[in-house]
Amino acid sequence: MSLGSGTIGDARYVRKVGAPAAVAHPSALGLWSVTVEEFDKLFGPVQPVDSWLPNEEFIFWFEGRRCGVGFGWGLYLGFDQL
Repeated sequence: MSLGSGTIGDARYVRKVGAPAAVAHPSALGLWSVTVEEFDKLFGPVQPVDSWLPNEEFIFWFEGRRCGVGFGWGLYLGFDQL
């Protein structure tokens, strides 16, 4: 899930200690509460669909429905059913 070109746009937040709260539904997440990798572990797999660095969009399936999720600098911005 990394572009890896070495530009500043590739920079992502990385949690060094602690863990995000376990939630049962993506709508229960707070703004900036999880990283792309953490979201992927909770609700993935996620697939990248668009990127305009430092922002990224992904799709994933949740409860049988196609959903989208957005991140800025690798931090959660929001989720929507598509």
